[in-house]
Amino acid sequence: MSDAKKCDVCGKFYIRDKNTIIRYKGKPIECIHLAESYSAKVISLDLCNECVEKLLKVVNREPDPELPVIREDVLYKYSVMFDRIQMDDLGEFLNILEDVMTIDEKREMLSRYEKDSIYGVDRSGQVYRKRIDGDVND
Repeated sequence: MSDAKKCDVCGKFYIRDKNTIIRYKGKPIECIHLAESYSAKVISLDLCNECVEKLLKVVNREPDPELPVIREDVLYKYSVMFDRIQMDDLGEFLNILEDVMTIDEKREMLSRYEKDSIYGVDRSGQVYRKRIDGDVND
Protein backbone atom coordinates (compact mmCIF):
# COMPACT_ATOMS: atom_id res chain seq x y z
CA MET A 1 0.00 0.00 0.00
CA SER A 2 1.36 3.39 -0.95
CA ASP A 3 1.57 6.55 1.13
CA ALA A 4 1.14 8.69 -1.98
CA LYS A 5 -2.09 10.59 -2.52
CA LYS A 6 -3.43 12.29 -5.61
CA CYS A 7 -4.58 15.90 -5.41
CA ASP A 8 -8.21 16.13 -6.52
CA VAL A 9 -7.66 19.66 -7.87
CA CYS A 10 -4.42 19.54 -9.90
CA GLY A 11 -3.91 15.76 -10.21
CA LYS A 12 -0.38 15.82 -8.76
CA PHE A 13 0.80 12.90 -6.61
CA TYR A 14 2.16 13.84 -3.18
CA ILE A 15 3.10 12.28 0.15
CA ARG A 16 1.67 13.83 3.30
CA ASP A 17 4.36 14.48 5.91
CA LYS A 18 3.64 15.90 9.36
CA ASN A 19 6.69 18.17 9.09
CA THR A 20 5.74 19.75 5.76
CA ILE A 21 1.96 19.96 6.06
CA ILE A 22 0.45 23.43 5.87
CA ARG A 23 -1.39 24.53 9.00
CA TYR A 24 -3.97 27.21 9.64
CA LYS A 25 -4.72 28.22 13.25
CA GLY A 26 -2.70 25.23 14.42
CA LYS A 27 -4.72 22.66 12.49
CA PRO A 28 -3.34 20.77 9.48
CA ILE A 29 -5.11 21.31 6.16
CA GLU A 30 -5.23 18.05 4.22
CA CYS A 31 -8.58 18.23 2.47
CA ILE A 32 -11.72 20.32 2.18
CA HIS A 33 -15.32 19.24 2.51
CA LEU A 34 -17.98 20.97 0.43
CA ALA A 35 -21.57 20.50 1.58
CA GLU A 36 -24.89 21.69 0.23
CA SER A 37 -26.97 23.74 2.63
CA TYR A 38 -30.09 21.58 2.89
CA SER A 39 -28.92 18.12 1.99
CA ALA A 40 -26.56 15.49 3.26
CA LYS A 41 -24.48 15.59 0.08
CA VAL A 42 -20.81 16.22 0.89
CA ILE A 43 -17.87 16.33 -1.50
CA SER A 44 -14.38 15.76 -0.07
CA LEU A 45 -11.29 16.91 -1.95
CA ASP A 46 -7.72 15.90 -1.05
CA LEU A 47 -5.31 18.78 -1.63
CA CYS A 48 -1.55 19.00 -2.15
CA ASN A 49 0.36 21.82 -0.42
CA GLU A 50 0.37 24.02 -3.54
CA CYS A 51 -3.43 23.82 -3.86
CA VAL A 52 -3.85 24.48 -0.11
CA GLU A 53 -1.75 27.65 -0.51
CA LYS A 54 -3.88 28.75 -3.49
CA LEU A 55 -7.08 28.10 -1.53
CA LEU A 56 -5.87 30.13 1.45
CA LYS A 57 -4.87 32.96 -0.89
CA VAL A 58 -8.36 32.98 -2.47
CA VAL A 59 -10.04 33.35 0.94
CA ASN A 60 -7.48 35.96 2.15
CA ARG A 61 -5.89 33.80 4.83
CA GLU A 62 -2.24 33.27 5.71
CA PRO A 63 -0.94 29.83 6.70
CA ASP A 64 0.78 29.42 10.06
CA PRO A 65 4.54 29.99 10.02
CA GLU A 66 6.52 26.81 9.44
CA LEU A 67 7.25 24.80 12.55
CA PRO A 68 10.75 23.53 13.19
CA VAL A 69 11.38 19.99 12.01
CA ILE A 70 11.78 17.69 15.00
CA ARG A 71 12.94 14.16 14.19
CA GLU A 72 11.17 11.99 16.76
CA ASP A 73 13.40 8.98 16.05
CA VAL A 74 16.53 11.03 16.86
CA LEU A 75 14.98 12.39 20.09
CA TYR A 76 13.90 8.91 21.16
CA LYS A 77 17.32 7.38 20.41
CA TYR A 78 19.29 9.97 22.37
CA SER A 79 16.74 10.10 25.21
CA VAL A 80 17.16 6.35 25.71
CA MET A 81 20.94 6.74 25.53
CA PHE A 82 20.89 9.58 28.09
CA ASP A 83 18.70 7.55 30.46
CA ARG A 84 20.89 4.45 30.17
CA ILE A 85 24.23 6.12 30.82
CA GLN A 86 22.73 7.91 33.83
CA MET A 87 24.61 11.13 33.20
CA ASP A 88 23.59 13.95 35.55
CA ASP A 89 24.18 16.90 33.24
CA LEU A 90 21.84 16.95 30.21
CA GLY A 91 23.50 20.12 28.91
CA GLU A 92 26.91 18.44 28.82
CA PHE A 93 25.40 15.38 27.10
CA LEU A 94 23.83 17.54 24.38
CA ASN A 95 27.11 19.41 23.84
CA ILE A 96 28.90 16.08 23.34
CA LEU A 97 26.49 15.30 20.49
CA GLU A 98 27.43 18.57 18.70
CA ASP A 99 26.20 18.23 15.09
CA VAL A 100 24.02 15.15 15.56
CA MET A 101 20.95 17.10 16.71
CA THR A 102 19.55 20.37 15.39
CA ILE A 103 19.12 23.41 17.62
CA ASP A 104 15.35 22.86 17.73
CA GLU A 105 15.80 19.19 18.66
CA LYS A 106 18.13 20.14 21.52
CA ARG A 107 15.56 22.68 22.76
CA GLU A 108 12.81 20.07 22.51
CA MET A 109 14.86 17.52 24.48
CA LEU A 110 15.55 20.10 27.20
CA SER A 111 11.83 20.83 27.32
CA ARG A 112 10.86 17.15 27.59
CA TYR A 113 13.25 16.67 30.50
CA GLU A 114 11.91 19.92 32.04
CA LYS A 115 15.40 21.44 31.97
CA ASP A 116 14.58 24.37 29.67
CA SER A 117 14.44 26.74 32.65
CA ILE A 118 18.03 25.77 33.56
CA TYR A 119 19.61 25.43 30.10
CA GLY A 120 19.41 27.34 26.84
CA VAL A 121 20.71 26.72 23.32
CA ASP A 122 22.53 29.46 21.43
CA ARG A 123 22.53 30.02 17.65
CA SER A 124 25.61 27.85 17.16
CA GLY A 125 23.90 24.88 18.87
CA GLN A 126 25.90 25.03 22.10
CA VAL A 127 23.94 24.32 25.28
CA TYR A 128 24.66 26.74 28.11
CA ARG A 129 23.52 27.02 31.72
CA LYS A 130 21.25 30.01 32.33
CA ARG A 131 22.12 32.37 35.15
CA ILE A 132 19.53 32.11 37.88
CA ASP A 133 20.84 34.88 40.12
CA GLY A 134 21.54 38.41 38.95
CA ASP A 135 24.98 38.72 40.55
CA VAL A 136 27.62 38.99 37.82
CA ASN A 137 30.62 38.67 40.17
CA ASP A 138 29.94 35.06 41.26
